[in-house]
Amino acid sequence: MAEETKYELEKWIAIMLALLFLLPFLSQMFGQEAPQQQPVKMADVNQASLLIKTAQPGVFLEAPAVNSTVTLKASGIIARGTLHQVFKNPTNHCIEALYVFPLPDNAAVDTLVMKIGDRVIEGQIQEKKQAQETYDQAKSEGKQAALVEQYRPNLFTASVASIPAGAETTIEIGYQQLLTYDSGHFSMRFPLAIGPRYGAQQTTSNALPAINHQPANKSRNPVTFVIDVDAGVPLQEVRSTTHAVEVSQLTDTQWHVTANQIASDRDFELTWTPRLGKTPHAAVFTETIAGSRHSLTMVFPPDLEQAPAAVLPRETVFIIDTSGSMGGPSIEQAKEALILALSRLRRSDSFNVIQFNSVAEQLFPRSRVADAQTIDEAKAWVKKLEATGGTEMLPALQLALEAPQNGNLVRQVIFMTDGQVSNEDALFDYIRQHLGNSRLFTVGIGAAPNSFFMRNSARFGRGTFTNVSDLGELQERMSTLFAKLEAPTLRNVDMQFDASAEVWPPRIPDLYAGEPLVVLAKTPMSGAKLSVRGAIGAQTWTDSLSIQSTDSFPGVAKLWARQKVEALEDQRNDEANKQIAALALEHHLVTSQTSLVAVDVTPAGVDAQSCTPELVPVNLPAGWGGLEAGALPQTGTNARQLILVGLVFFLLAALVVTFK
Repeated sequence: MAEETKYELEKWIAIMLALLFLLPFLSQMFGQEAPQQQPVKMADVNQASLLIKTAQPGVFLEAPAVNSTVTLKASGIIARGTLHQVFKNPTNHCIEALYVFPLPDNAAVDTLVMKIGDRVIEGQIQEKKQAQETYDQAKSEGKQAALVEQYRPNLFTASVASIPAGAETTIEIGYQQLLTYDSGHFSMRFPLAIGPRYGAQQTTSNALPAINHQPANKSRNPVTFVIDVDAGVPLQEVRSTTHAVEVSQLTDTQWHVTANQIASDRDFELTWTPRLGKTPHAAVFTETIAGSRHSLTMVFPPDLEQAPAAVLPRETVFIIDTSGSMGGPSIEQAKEALILALSRLRRSDSFNVIQFNSVAEQLFPRSRVADAQTIDEAKAWVKKLEATGGTEMLPALQLALEAPQNGNLVRQVIFMTDGQVSNEDALFDYIRQHLGNSRLFTVGIGAAPNSFFMRNSARFGRGTFTNVSDLGELQERMSTLFAKLEAPTLRNVDMQFDASAEVWPPRIPDLYAGEPLVVLAKTPMSGAKLSVRGAIGAQTWTDSLSIQSTDSFPGVAKLWARQKVEALEDQRNDEANKQIAALALEHHLVTSQTSLVAVDVTPAGVDAQSCTPELVPVNLPAGWGGLEAGALPQTGTNARQLILVGLVFFLLAALVVTFK
């Protein structure tokens, strides 16, 4: 009897193993795809900001998708943007959705509109704690509400409460930003993917946690762009190097651009090209609010080909990121850029190369003269570099900034990285304290570099930020950068107003070829003139501008306030936080101290206790590689692997039954 029982047990085991083998086929037969994400615990990802809460404490799942449209209107140097997002609830219960989305790092977010059916609810700026309390109260009462908060200066979260089963809620977030003008081109860059941040060892209490990610998936979170460009001057061309776009010219100065349902696995960039002259020239844009005049002054450099400047001997220290996040196309792109940079060095220059991942390593004990043999040795060393390990930036910066300077040469540090770290504050502090006479120039590598870190590192380093997202443009962009670094076109720049002025930045950097200076100021209405002065070689250059009270350029005041907030954020103390809150409330801005909250006073007709938080996933940037196993939650099931495992067990079970 025992033998028969054992035989019956073995048959059931064989049947169960056969079902395991057939599971992938049965799933496909009935149209049921494998789950998109395995349940994960907090210990697996070390973060909660992008995880879906479930009924089981400490266990999280995936969330519904989002449809997004970005509408932009670029006027001169200012762009006004609206991010339109549709939140869908495909579940059979009420949910709370949390969507984390990037915006340009210099965006000033000032508007929130929530649409529920025919109802339109506009958001109000409140201090961060008060806004959270308003949102929580509305959620507890079963009312539909939205809360927009700044997670990082270039990363925001939108919480949407009490979305009924099967319902849609539309959120519109309005912002404005200062456009980039570099190398003779205006450009607008909109971040679409968020790179995972490496948790460096050198952190401060202000370091923000890294974010949990989904693997790159082109079908998730598609975005549509509708852009109108009015440059105010004739343009040569309008194009995107990152995505396919449809471009139509309306007039010499006005263009219309669309990009439909593009993948959100890389940043979107649009550029347009005006014409330049032979000498620097300045332009001023103003806006008057509450009895004060806010002005934006741009000093445009001359065309480098028409007015080449004298080349200065220099000491150049190259830093290249070889961490795991640079794996794939990014590391090859960075190596190509570095080899190109080495080829441009002159015998009057000296240089060194530093590579870093979990540790930092320099090629030479100290900078060497850039002769042919030394350059060849450096190129051979660079070609062997591989992406692996962590992203410990501080040791690399220490090697570069604390090394003894080589005589009286101009010292430039060129830092090539994707910038994906979470300890930005600690790195900014170090750069400020140890920069000395060096200048730090950052080069963003990959489809979605951390532009907040890159831009601010260059700002504290009194240098510039260049982004290289398209390998096809590598040589052009890097050649332009090196030409710029070899010859500043306007040094010792000074601006004088004929009335008291609050100016940002307070310390004006040098003017380099291809990139204008942008200075924002607040003056009383009595002030009407501005003079700009600088040195071109041994000669003095001056320009005078009239600031007319009739001038009107909407958005300048918010940009001035955003620049002041950025400066106050650097201080990171209670008094600065109070000033940030007051300034943000006055100009209706989302900052680290304020949030936008919108509440529908009409209850949504759902039981507040039945609503469960959900999370909208974001994509990994295209080309990301080098992530260690277990660093991110694994998503989806592998049908082929299931088939192979099932087949093996099925054959074993068959053998057991056959030879029994």
